[in-house]
Amino acid sequence: MGNGIIKYTNLDLETGKENIIKVINEPIKKVNGYQNQSLWVATSKNEVKEILHYKEIYKPDLIDLRFLETNKKEETYFGGSNAVYAKGKVFSQFGFKAMDIHRDSLALCTSFGVNFLKKNELKSFRGYDKRQLTDIKGRMYAILLLEGKFYSGNQQGLFWGKPNIDALHPICLDGENTSISVIGIKRTNDGLIWVATEGNGVYLLKDDEVIRHFNSELLDANIHSIKTDEKDRIWLATRKGVNMIHKEGSDFNVTKYTSFHGLPDDYVNDIYCYDDILYVATDEGLVKLNIKQLIETNFYLPPPVHINSIKVLGASWQIVRQDSIPIFEHNENTINFEYSGISFKSNGKVRFEYRLIPSVEDWLQTPNDNITFNNLEPDKYTFEVRAIDAIGNVSKVPAKLSFVIKKHFSQQLWFILLLWLLSAILVTVTTLQYFKYKRNKAAEKSKVEKLISELRLKSLQSQLNPHFIFNSLNAIQQFINTENKKSANDYLAKFARLMRLYLNGSDSQFITLKQEIEVLKLYCSLEHLRFADNFQYSIEVNDDLPLDQYKVPAMLLQPHVENAIRHGLIPSTKDNNFLYINVKESDKGILCEIIDNGIGREKSLEMKKKVNSEHRSMGNKISKERLDMIRALKLGYISEFITDLKDESGMAIGTKVEIFIAKS
Repeated sequence: MGNGIIKYTNLDLETGKENIIKVINEPIKKVNGYQNQSLWVATSKNEVKEILHYKEIYKPDLIDLRFLETNKKEETYFGGSNAVYAKGKVFSQFGFKAMDIHRDSLALCTSFGVNFLKKNELKSFRGYDKRQLTDIKGRMYAILLLEGKFYSGNQQGLFWGKPNIDALHPICLDGENTSISVIGIKRTNDGLIWVATEGNGVYLLKDDEVIRHFNSELLDANIHSIKTDEKDRIWLATRKGVNMIHKEGSDFNVTKYTSFHGLPDDYVNDIYCYDDILYVATDEGLVKLNIKQLIETNFYLPPPVHINSIKVLGASWQIVRQDSIPIFEHNENTINFEYSGISFKSNGKVRFEYRLIPSVEDWLQTPNDNITFNNLEPDKYTFEVRAIDAIGNVSKVPAKLSFVIKKHFSQQLWFILLLWLLSAILVTVTTLQYFKYKRNKAAEKSKVEKLISELRLKSLQSQLNPHFIFNSLNAIQQFINTENKKSANDYLAKFARLMRLYLNGSDSQFITLKQEIEVLKLYCSLEHLRFADNFQYSIEVNDDLPLDQYKVPAMLLQPHVENAIRHGLIPSTKDNNFLYINVKESDKGILCEIIDNGIGREKSLEMKKKVNSEHRSMGNKISKERLDMIRALKLGYISEFITDLKDESGMAIGTKVEIFIAKS
């Protein structure tokens, strides 16, 4: 009544209540106490107050207040840039940075070094008995006093020394030996040393060696204040909240407290904790937290999220029903969504994750409560968004909204099908005309090529025939020269018969296989007569073969038989030179085998090289070219294979020619 509305972020926190804390909405810079018997605070006005019993209020004449230390219920020390006070009274007017108390001794950091003195003999530093005071030169900002040893720190790092020796020893806090600004040093009951820094987090030392570095796991690596409590917990004040480092088993855990947990401000100046009661000093006042109750409070409820509105090119549609799907024209493709995440504890520090399926599949994060998608392609979309509160809780169920952007008529299915149909007709007509033109050109070209090939085939045929006739006439001439008239007459008679068979088929490029065998028999007879029985031959033909049904080019087998006799058998010195010709049925055709036991092709070639013979077997070359031409013109399929025969030791024992004639 008359005071408006008060918001309590967390009912486990007590702030601004007269019967608990005697500070109301006033910035607090320092807080410290002795167990739960006294609690001292320093305000932004440099006033120092004991607020549990409200007995003392000091208003020191300080430019600024840099430290506030208590040892017992009635012992309070504070100071700053121009003086230091004990129980509210000045005992020195130097500039002071930090202070620590150990039993009956004090350690003070000044702009000129570290000073040590007894609590019961406080006097001004000027003219003080050097037996009671030791000076160690060097500006220091942090101090920890132990029995016979102390630790101090400044912008250059951490040092240790002994109060009675004028010397400092540096301690390396990291491997690179870079300068680290130390702002506070504390010791826990287990003998571990904790070093707070400005920008580098907290270092944990054992036996003056760093055993742990806390940095990324903290709310902020820039530490404002470091305190310990009776449970050896480490409390850190930062500009982003409070960190507590506590040991669990053999490791340390870091707990975070922020405005989400009820702090009036995340920028924390100082802290003090005893018996699970934590006092947090901020510019918004002093807050008292019960740590046990805070742990039991459920801070992990996921924040709900809602889509408030959708806007298209300046026009707005308020989302009232989620069961309808908005449909937009193709040019209404710049869409803006506004949404809200409900998390009052986050104090406005709510982030969002969103995605737009199918164009944005992965979740993207933004601090904004609205998002705009520009120039979306026509499609069906689903926008999803979820909220993330200040400590990372994510909405359990994202808010969703589906919408459709229509296609332009040129992208409609009917238009595309019509366009495809017209294109297909045009391509088909053009393709048919093109292939017709190509077929005509190809037919004309094929006709010319076929004519040329047939002329070439006839030319090869005409070359083969004189070659055979020339060899035969040479044989007759040889008989005449040796005055072997009987052999010459016999040879001439058989040659005349052979020429008659040849001339009967001279009008055609092909003769029957039966005619070819008859010509071959006469030829072998002539060669046998010519070489005076220097070899024996045998021609075997299966009686069941339909030789009349197979057409072959004239003199198909003769060049191979000639090679077998002249280059394989005649040069041989064997007594049993033999030529075997076998015509038999094979798969889908007839196989003609010509086998000799002569000297073989390799040795024959060597003999020609030794005598520098210029003779070339034109019959084989012409025959091969003729077969290639027949296959190219598709006049038939005839293939030949030549195999060098060798014994087990690898010596040549003859040659085998296989000619396969496919049935047409």
